[in-house]
Parts: sequence; C-alpha cells; structure tokens
Amino acid sequence: MRIAFAKVWAEISTVSPVKTTLDDFRALGLHSGEEILDRYRGVGELGGFMAAAAVQRKPVSLLPLVHANGWTGGIVTAEAMTYIEQSLLSSLAKAMPIDGFYFALHGAMVAEGVDDVSGHLLACVREEIGPNVPLVASFDHHGNLTRKIVRMVDALVAYWHTPHTDTFDTGERAASLLFPLARREIKTTVAWRKIPLVAPSYQFNTAHPPLRELFAEARKLEKHPGVAAVSVFPVFPHMDVPELGWSTAVVTYGDRELAQRLADDLAQKAWNIRQGMFPPTVGADEAVAKALRAREGPIILVDGADNVNGGAPGDSTHVLRSLLTHNPDRPALITVVDPEAVEVATAAGLGHTVTLSVGGKRDHIHSRPVSVTGRVANIADGRFSISGHIGGAVNMGRTVLLDIGQIRLVLSERIGPGHDPVVYTHLGLDPRTAQIVVVKCTAGFWQAYGPFLKGHFLLDTPGVAPNDLTRLAWRKVGRPIYPLDDLREWQPSAMG
Repeated sequence: MRIAFAKVWAEISTVSPVKTTLDDFRALGLHSGEEILDRYRGVGELGGFMAAAAVQRKPVSLLPLVHANGWTGGIVTAEAMTYIEQSLLSSLAKAMPIDGFYFALHGAMVAEGVDDVSGHLLACVREEIGPNVPLVASFDHHGNLTRKIVRMVDALVAYWHTPHTDTFDTGERAASLLFPLARREIKTTVAWRKIPLVAPSYQFNTAHPPLRELFAEARKLEKHPGVAAVSVFPVFPHMDVPELGWSTAVVTYGDRELAQRLADDLAQKAWNIRQGMFPPTVGADEAVAKALRAREGPIILVDGADNVNGGAPGDSTHVLRSLLTHNPDRPALITVVDPEAVEVATAAGLGHTVTLSVGGKRDHIHSRPVSVTGRVANIADGRFSISGHIGGAVNMGRTVLLDIGQIRLVLSERIGPGHDPVVYTHLGLDPRTAQIVVVKCTAGFWQAYGPFLKGHFLLDTPGVAPNDLTRLAWRKVGRPIYPLDDLREWQPSAMG
C-alpha cells in the first residue's frame, strides 16, 4: 500500500503588518522527501502518522512529499505560496500512483490572493489523485473550516487540546481512518455546520470552561455507534476571510443523517456558550498596579493584543509604558521586538548604559516608540529549541537583556515563542522569581507557566490582535456574525 503524506502549517493574521515569507518557513521547518522521515519520526502529526503506519498488519510504503511549517504571522507572500504549492504537486506527481493521501494542515493559513490555502491545496491534491483515492486531513482546531475543505476530504480530524499537547495523537487518529479507507474496509461521510461566531483567543484553553465542556461533549459523541470522529473548531479570530466562523464536523461510517444531526447538535451547544468566550479584561496600568500589590509572584500579564503566537509583530509598548510609570520594586519581565534597538545596544556592549527608542515600529498604528535608559546585562544569539506543536529550532535573531531598574526588557530582532519561558531563560532570567511576567500569547502559556504562576490578568490593550474584535476593520467576513453584529438568536439550518 502506497501512502503519500505532507504537512503545510501556518496560522495567519490578515491584520498583521509583517508578512510571512519563505525564509520564515525555512527557519521553522521546510523539508522534502526522505528528510521528512528522518526529522519528524516521533514528532507531531507526521510522527503519529508514521508510528501508526509502522504497526499496520500489511506493509505500508510511506511517500513523504513536503513539510512546510511556519510560525504565526502575517499573510503568506505569493512567492512562498507558489513555492510550497509547486513543491507539493511536483513531488505528488512523481509519487503517483498512490493508495491514499494524508495531509496535515492548520486550517487558518491565508496567502496573497488565496483566502483559503487549506481548501486550495486540498483541491489541488484531489485533482491529481482523482475522486477514488482516499484523502484524510488533520487540522489545528483553530482552523477555519470551509465548504471546499469538506468537499475535498473523505475524513478529517482536529486537535483535542489547547495548549496543543495532542499533535502526535492527532496524526494517529488520522491514520486510523486513512488506512482502512485505503484498504476499502470502511466508508466515511463528513458533515459539518458553520456557526456565525468568532471569539477572542483568551478563553481557548480546553482544560478550562467554557471550552472544556464543549470538547468533552465532542468526546462523548465519538462513543456513539457509527461515529468515527468529532471535531470542534473555535476558529483563530484574526482572519478577514469570507467564511470565517466557528465550525463543528462529524465523520461517520456512511450515515450522513447521523453525521449532520450530531454536527448540528454540537454547533448549537457551541453557540450557547458564546458569552463565556468573552472574559473580563483590564487595562495595562490597572493590571501592573494590581500585580505589584500582590503578595507573591509571578503575576502573568497576558498581552493578547500583541500575541506573537497569533500573528502580532511583538513590538507593542503599552505594557512597557505602564511598567516604566509604576517603576516596580521587584523584577518585571517583558519582551519587545526591535532590530534597531538591538543593533544599538549590541554595539554599545555588555555593561554599558544606553538610551534607546524602543518598539512601535513594526506596528506603528496601534503603538509608538518609548524612550528607555538601561544597562546592557546580556547579549545572546537568540537561537534555541522548543518542544510542542510548533516545536523545533527557534531563531529570534540577536537578543539583548536591558536592565531598567527592576524592569528586565528582552529586545530581539525577531519574534519568539510567546508561550514559552525560554524567551527569558535563554538570557539567564528566571520567571519563577519575578513579580511580573508579560506573555505575548493568550492560551498556550498555561502549560509552561501554569504550575508556578500566582495569578494572571488578561489585558485590554490596542494592537493587531485585540480582545475587542469590533476594533478591527472587517471587509470580507460574511455577515451577520457575533459579536460583530447584534445577533442574539441562531439555530442550525440547512447549508446552501
């Protein structure tokens, strides 16, 4: 049995002013052919898929095509999109004929001229392999399910957890459907329901209400006789695309009526929890003041509007200004992306005091530079590795630690993983001993910081990824949709 597989993964904010280039894919993981087998065995969706292939009762010949893993960022350039598409299709043509295809996708990837990259690439694959070769896809559940995606696949699965700790398992679940499909042992049907709902990412942690109960319901439905997979898609909210919205999807063993009924029931439950997806937030000044009054730290300040894991440029200065105003008497850690400031500080050298104009240069609409004076306490190359669903080699470019009283400002040439303390620890800082730690990630930080944080505040600050989604300029998204419109009632109805 000959099975081809590929991965194209990036979460894209159409609001971000910084485009995602081919170099961004190269930095995190752009590979092809046999190299994929060597690099990703045991890692992520592809690792799970390969592990499942190894235990099939009949030998499976795996045909790795393309692995293109990108960080979250702005719209993918046409150059990068063309390269990835052509690499995928040329390698697929050489691999033909095949008995099945597994495609690991994000679902929230947007490129110049292509609003629905996942649907587009699936359609390209389907055209090459024909209607009878089974095609199974896996998704980040923050993907945006579309009509084209659903039409192209024989089955789909999505992550169960945020933080995304089950990427390997997701690849195994995709394999559990693809291999019996390829052996003609089962038939599958996919039904879905689009929900006119988009919500900020502050409440995306599936271990916490309200998503905890919704995802638990999905797992309960999977125990229903005849059900193969149930997925919930609380979509990444910063994409101005025509079919934006939450979705549910159900795969059954050929029972379309059951699949649609369960997808609709789950969609109604998703709609019913919508109010819980909009948690209270506080301004930066109030949050800093409260954090400094707390008896113990660290207190995590979640700067979601500058969420570098959600496409933001990482150079907001709103929280930095508040820290400077309050002049903390205990360590306060914060990151800002600013290549120019890094250059000046690096040139000055370790131990020297510098005055810098910091931040507000990549996103000059929502933020403006702030003047700081501090001592260059450390300089590093910004290269390290992280684990997890976006794990691998990270290159933040040169990084500088600037001590401004008790403020520990980490300056970098490029964005880093907003959820991971390594952005601080690689410069010798220990977030456990700080009073304030600013994270530029809204959900993923729980896994790393959760065991030792003493409290947290969700910030309401301006930026490209604001909690208040009505602040963004929406042009393409279908209307009405909650909360952009006063949509108080909704029930599932037949799709067009």
